[in-house]
Amino acid sequence: MMYNIYSVLDIRSRSVDAVNSPNHVIIANRLLEAYLMGFSLILLVVIDSVHRYIKELVMVTESIPAAKKEKRGL
Repeated sequence: MMYNIYSVLDIRSRSVDAVNSPNHVIIANRLLEAYLMGFSLILLVVIDSVHRYIKELVMVTESIPAAKKEKRGL
């Protein structure tokens, strides 16, 4: 991802005449790749957080009947 951003900055740092149509396509492609990699990483973090939340929710849900039985027993 950092390579893509570096590549875009490298192309833009060239002289004004060097930023022509093919370079615009390369810049757009690199920016799209960097955006998609960043989005994938964020999505991975969100999925991991939801997975942990669901796992904890299942554990709590499974412990509720045992707590109810213990409460009735007292």
